Amino acid sequence: MQISFSPSLPTGLEVLICPVLFDKKHPEISKYPKALQELIKSALKNKQLLQKAESSFDMQLYAPRLPKGIILVSLGDVNKLKKSTVRNAIAIGIKMARAKSKKEVALYYSEELNPYARVIGEVLLMANYLVARYKTGKSLEIEKKKIMAGMTLVTSSKAAIETELRKGMAVGTVVNITRSLINDPPNILSARALAEHARTISKDAGLKCIVIEKKELVKMKMGALLAVNRASDAEEDDARLVVIEHLPNKNEKPIALIGKGIIFDTGGYDLKPSKHMGDMQTDMTGAAVVMGVMSLLKKLGIKRNVIGVAAITANLVGPKAYKSSEIITSYSGKTIEITNTDAEGRVVLCDAISYAIKQYKVKQIIDLATLTGACCVALGDRYAGMMGTDKKGMSLMRKMGRSTDDLVWPLPIHPDFEEKMKSKIADIKNTEDGYYAGASKAAAFLKFFVGKTPWIHLDIAGTAYTHDPKKYESILGTGFGVRLVSAYLEALEQQA
Repeated sequence: MQISFSPSLPTGLEVLICPVLFDKKHPEISKYPKALQELIKSALKNKQLLQKAESSFDMQLYAPRLPKGIILVSLGDVNKLKKSTVRNAIAIGIKMARAKSKKEVALYYSEELNPYARVIGEVLLMANYLVARYKTGKSLEIEKKKIMAGMTLVTSSKAAIETELRKGMAVGTVVNITRSLINDPPNILSARALAEHARTISKDAGLKCIVIEKKELVKMKMGALLAVNRASDAEEDDARLVVIEHLPNKNEKPIALIGKGIIFDTGGYDLKPSKHMGDMQTDMTGAAVVMGVMSLLKKLGIKRNVIGVAAITANLVGPKAYKSSEIITSYSGKTIEITNTDAEGRVVLCDAISYAIKQYKVKQIIDLATLTGACCVALGDRYAGMMGTDKKGMSLMRKMGRSTDDLVWPLPIHPDFEEKMKSKIADIKNTEDGYYAGASKAAAFLKFFVGKTPWIHLDIAGTAYTHDPKKYESILGTGFGVRLVSAYLEALEQQA
């Protein structure tokens, strides 16, 4: 989306999105053009625009000096204005404007919105996402017409808002790229294609990208990742470990972002039910989010050392597939008893975590994974589960979740859970009998490989993909985690 600025309403405008604030139930519109003031007052008299935040009204006009289409969206009480209200209200306006398939669209940007430039920049992109990328012919053309190519911000505050607005747009762009990766099926997004995406974005961002191919993984004895990969019979779906480096400081230990990259998860021989199989291209969300965050670091001015590590493979069924009862040796040297082939995410993550600790001596680990259905049952689709050992970091992560609306909720790792994950015939097993505390026990498994490194685990299984989108989302991939982790790293930067 291209953004332009104008101190007054442009001529020839087709649609104007006009946010309205209220003070003691009176509209705060004294600085608006007189024609707009009269229009808003008239709408209020007819009770067509309510004072309730996030309500809206769409009008078609034939008035001189005003656009033919005006979308009024309420921001509610000016004294109670907050990020979530701005995010949702602007998204409502954008989606209403999209439905009109008009090219000349503007947003009236009052001074009260200046502190929310970052949020608005993000939502301009996130609410303008094309889901139906694989339609063809007229159907695709219809969908494309709903995407706004540009928008004019009507404001006299360009200097005050442009930097933060464009930062927000950069984040929103990456969220949308991440959503597209999540939505791509495995016949389009192979393990090779996801690794190539990492190379491309790293080059564009001026970062170093290392793709460790299967032959090298075998030499490295990365047995856990390779075990999950065994049923993949095409070279393009060979296991890969992707490492992206942002290391501006020579003598600083990096933060490691670790992502689960299962491009498709059948469950292996512990086959998933058919009703859960169709969405399993989403199981690489953690890897996509890590790649997205890494691509943003320089744009957001983050000077701390950060590495991104993504363990990429499919989990398929076939003659060579790994099986329940196998004992595999992980990269760390620890042995794992496989008790359920559908608990493969933690198996590939443990190798990625061990690699980051051994090769980079990292000072903190943050992993993101669509790890457990149990987390979906516990928290639904609005909160990600958060577990770990880094209490200070988890507190900051939760704060950033509230700020970005990528919400997280803490779950416990009881010492008993760690005991239950120990195997009688190997060092550890990848699942424990029973259905209780599945998300926490998965985290307990990972804790064996983290050691003393401060660690935050984000189980994003419920939030990565949706059929009940928030006002600024669309169905399918959400890009959850890009804004959360980016904001977390920015907050650490500010503390330095």
